[in-house]
This record gives sequence, C-alpha cells and structure tokens, in this order.
Amino acid sequence: LAQVEVFGTGEQGPQLKNVALLKSCFQSSVTCGGEANRAVNGKEYNIYDLGNTTHTCPKVDGKRAWLYVDLGARYRIYEINILNRAECAERINGAQVFIDARHVHTIKYTPGVWWYHIPVQVQHGGRIGVTLNTGAPLSLCEVMAMSDGSTQ
Repeated sequence: LAQVEVFGTGEQGPQLKNVALLKSCFQSSVTCGGEANRAVNGKEYNIYDLGNTTHTCPKVDGKRAWLYVDLGARYRIYEINILNRAECAERINGAQVFIDARHVHTIKYTPGVWWYHIPVQVQHGGRIGVTLNTGAPLSLCEVMAMSDGSTQ
C-alpha cells in the first residue's frame, strides 16, 4: 500500500440502523434447514455449518428462487447490505435486489467478497427482496436495510 486518501465534507451523515433485524422473512422454499429468518437474525458469520444461512430448493423453485423481508413499515433506506455464504459463494451471481417492486441492483459475484454493500439513493420502502433466476439455490447469511429510522 503506497497511499490512502480519504475525502469528505467533514459533516456527519445520519446515524443508520438495520431496520430488517428480526423482521418477518419469507422465501420461495426451504431445504437443508435453511430457514428464511436466518437472513435477519443479526449473526454475521457465513459458514453454512454454523447454522446461519438460508437455503432454497431448486427442485421446488425451478429457475426462480426468492427471499424477502417485510420491514413492517415504509422506511427511508440508504443502503442494503447482503452477507453472502462462504462456500458456493458464486451462486449469488446475478441475484437481483429490490425495494418493494423497484429493482435497485444486480449482484455481480466477486471472488473473496462476502459483503455486498448496495447504496440506493435514499428510497422509501417496506420490503427488501432478493431474487435469483439461475436455477441455483439462494443462500444468504444476512440481509440488512440501513435506515435513519424515519418512516413514510
């Protein structure tokens, strides 16, 4: 490392919190014990055998696996953070991320990257969704919706 530069205004932005934590979570199917609520339990480890990963079943879902978090209110969302599974990490490639029905990002798998931080230009929404249309299982370890807590 030769040089690091940090730029900013010096002003502190809003304090953000994860409004998806422990909220109702649903997915297209379940196999291998990979219940949907594992994605919102606040545990930030991504090894499947530690019991913190969701897992859908391709035999049931065909090519379309999905998971969504019901936030319980329409929050002002600044960023969505997704922790990917360590093993079989490439499965996340092409996953689409939504706030309500609005597509906000398509994940491009990057080897060695576990966290995907998705800035969303401050949008209001009551549901975070992730879909995967490749035929692979959807296996996520944490889904966070970062908000200042204000609702619409």
